[in-house]
Amino acid sequence: MTTILETLQKKGLLGELRIIDVSHNPEEAETRGVRGVPWTQIGVFEFQGLHTEKELAQWIKKAGSNTGLGDYIDYLLTNGQLSLVSRLVARNPTWLESVILLLDRPDLGLNTRIGISAVIESLQGSRELVAVVDRLGILTKSSDSQKRADACYYLGLSRDSGAIVYIEPLLKDDNTEVREIARESLDLLRQEIKP
Repeated sequence: MTTILETLQKKGLLGELRIIDVSHNPEEAETRGVRGVPWTQIGVFEFQGLHTEKELAQWIKKAGSNTGLGDYIDYLLTNGQLSLVSRLVARNPTWLESVILLLDRPDLGLNTRIGISAVIESLQGSRELVAVVDRLGILTKSSDSQKRADACYYLGLSRDSGAIVYIEPLLKDDNTEVREIARESLDLLRQEIKP
């Protein structure tokens, strides 16, 4: 990994390269939450294990792109790294917006969809989830019934009365599952706001 990273730096793809031997600096590993080596950080992206030069070069490019964070979260969830995504979202609450944006991808894989659900369920009733209510509200207007259903469910988990305006129209949705989730979400929200 050191050789690959040094090659990428020589090619001008990396501005700075720091190599830390965790056997001599265990506190550094603990501070960064490193659970295994090799561990690589590119911008805000963290990777464990070995990666090819091509893979790392692609992630370096994605680190500077508008869609890079979403691609990174999708990559982690696709590869079963839900606990890392949960830790990163807890550390960077604004990342939840990128998690929500993934729901609108047409090629969303099952692992990613399940991972998104687990991340959002772990945040139910939180300020972070309330902060993305309007973003979820946009998804309730999707032409895809699965996206409408997911958005409706997550809006209910927000425990925010502001979600009601997005859920109520779904009571008349063409899709039976969406209507059922809308009823359940509204019941949940109304229980939360009872005096």
